[in-house]
Amino acid sequence: MVKRAAVTITEGSTVLEAVRKMTEENVGLVVIVGDSPRKAVGVLSERDVMRLIARDGSLNTRVMEVATPNPLTVRASDDVAKAAIAMSEHRVRHLVVVDDEGLLVGVISIRDLLGEKATIEAIVSSYRHEPIPGGD
Repeated sequence: MVKRAAVTITEGSTVLEAVRKMTEENVGLVVIVGDSPRKAVGVLSERDVMRLIARDGSLNTRVMEVATPNPLTVRASDDVAKAAIAMSEHRVRHLVVVDDEGLLVGVISIRDLLGEKATIEAIVSSYRHEPIPGGD
């Protein structure tokens, strides 16, 4: 399910440092790690940065002041349908993927899910069982 390793930053970093890293890595979210480099303590998304800017906040703000703490996770062993359901229910575009011990494995995005054949098949299958409104 995970296509690449998570882009991480430490909890003492600034939003500006996070934005630079997001730009360098071409990602929309960084995972914030604490004492352990594999323990996610939060996530900072592009949306979080936009909210900070909209309220005239400083990019020198520490990431944990604007980040989402205790991020939503799925296990690496879960299927893509579970990830898709979690994204839909919680209205998020990224999920942190962890192993059975809760340690960071990576991040999956909505874009990653759309590239999964199993996701596309599940969508098509759901439409086969329900009539499409306005269809003939």
